[in-house]
Amino acid sequence: MAKESTKSREERAKSSTSPEELEKFAQDKEMSVRQEVADNANTPVSVLEKLAEDQHWDVRFFVAKNPNTPDSVLEKLAEDQEDWEGIYVRQEVAENPNTPVSVLEKLAGDENEDVRKAAEENQNMSASALEKKTVVDDKAKALLVESLKKTAEKINKWISDSETTLALGAAAYTVWEKERENGTFTVKKNGKSEEIEGYIMWGNKSSVILKWWLPDSASAAIETLEKDEWSDREIEYDDNEWSGSSEGKSSVAFDANDNTIENYGDFEGGGDIQVVDFGSIYGPSSLTITYENDQEVVFESSGGDSWTVKIADGQPEKIADYQAVLEVTRILLNCQQ
Repeated sequence: MAKESTKSREERAKSSTSPEELEKFAQDKEMSVRQEVADNANTPVSVLEKLAEDQHWDVRFFVAKNPNTPDSVLEKLAEDQEDWEGIYVRQEVAENPNTPVSVLEKLAGDENEDVRKAAEENQNMSASALEKKTVVDDKAKALLVESLKKTAEKINKWISDSETTLALGAAAYTVWEKERENGTFTVKKNGKSEEIEGYIMWGNKSSVILKWWLPDSASAAIETLEKDEWSDREIEYDDNEWSGSSEGKSSVAFDANDNTIENYGDFEGGGDIQVVDFGSIYGPSSLTITYENDQEVVFESSGGDSWTVKIADGQPEKIADYQAVLEVTRILLNCQQ
């Protein structure tokens, strides 16, 4: 009997109404099949509870989205912290119409803006909870304005005293990059080994520093710094520098005609690896504005929405949040809104 293809199992998992069949597909070795089970509105609660523990965030994402997912599982998924992938999982919990108010209130204070917004817009969010959050937000804005004024005054005085001009802006990002590595695959056909030319597309988490020459590229720098997420095809920058090692997350194999190779015994790479594209769904972890006298204003994230600013050789000082960083940066680059 011929082995059932992955595509066929995906389609069956997507449309099945049988609890027994769905439980079987939930144990499939292919992530894409388990993903279809997690997205199926007929999937039993007991199966969703197991899939909520899946190692692949894609599966947990659809569990968070499923209308049958119980409160206890939604509460657990609301704390998903796997790198950037956890943001998507928490956002789906925040958008799920069955998520309880207690969970939504926690997500309304999430470090990610998209998660917070989704929680606030959920129909289950109580009016009293939103009112309470509004009061807290108003107080935070008042503190931000006061902090911003003091920081801007200090930086403007330093710039005036230094009599210097802008030279370089550099922002450090955690990125998801796609790399292509050409090489030779060893596959088995009719019981014999055969070599096939092709390539592997690697999905890696890495770090990159984007650079802008100032003041000419000030507007391009601000446009990128304002984005919640971007790909390198959507932004302008003058140079980049890779920093730190890459952490492999996934890979897909293709032959020379771009057809997927599902099973192969070995792969011998050609040595050269090309970065095809990269992007980020995080804000920067640091931002440095350098002047012609080699002095710097350095903003650094200290976790969550907390930031510090260091002017020249001074001591790091707290700054309200990333929005405050943006406001001060606009002042420095003469790009006020």
